[in-house]
Amino acid sequence: MPNMAEDVAHRYVKFDLHSGDTSDAGYWGRHTSSIDWCERNYAVLDFVAEFWNTVTSLVILFAGLINLYQSITQKYEKR
Repeated sequence: MPNMAEDVAHRYVKFDLHSGDTSDAGYWGRHTSSIDWCERNYAVLDFVAEFWNTVTSLVILFAGLINLYQSITQKYEKR
């Protein structure tokens, strides 16, 4: 009977070990990491290594910029 913890880990932790091949090199050059945890590098755009990671990071950046704008326009005190 297989180990339940190993079965769950193999289903949800998907990573890709690269053999150093440069066929998937993007705009910034070939990747140097030996493991891709979440998504393939340069799969969507040639100049964005991990597209969905970049998209979610931009959401966080815009939330901060909105808060900065509101702080300036509402003249909150500087701390």
